[in-house]
Amino acid sequence: MQKWRVYLSEFFAYLGMFLWITAGAGVGMWLGAIYVHPGASKLLTDFAIAWGLVGVTICAPLGWLFGWVSRKVDVSSPRDGRGVKNLAPQISWKPCKQANSYSIEIASDDSFGTLLIDEKHLVDNNYHVPPNILKSKTEYYWRVNAQTDKGTIRLFCRTFKTP
Repeated sequence: MQKWRVYLSEFFAYLGMFLWITAGAGVGMWLGAIYVHPGASKLLTDFAIAWGLVGVTICAPLGWLFGWVSRKVDVSSPRDGRGVKNLAPQISWKPCKQANSYSIEIASDDSFGTLLIDEKHLVDNNYHVPPNILKSKTEYYWRVNAQTDKGTIRLFCRTFKTP
């Protein structure tokens, strides 16, 4: 469900941008058509205004709306790519309504081939990393899954940096 919201957000944002840009191209064509054929200028102007209005009033807000909705299940701490204050940070995320439990993985590589933490059956939407696991000045990758009655949902995959 999370993934389709992101796709819709990107689709509408790009569609809105496309329509807005083509409106600009339509106005440019209109300016060029003034010198070529007087009857073409009205048609091109109407076309440019219509595309621009569709892009600005419908597609751009839908892209923003779906983008906002898709961020509702997001990490609380640490934010993606941000640093943590110590080598035993508290990691938390917004709860998923359908979740019976969560699992968290922390790895030193983005393919999660080298897992440092692999905790399952977490009831709360947070996890305290034990001391002496993380190294200083290192980037780590973490992801959280929610276990539901219908299966596993990947909530997100993020990074953080240690001091």
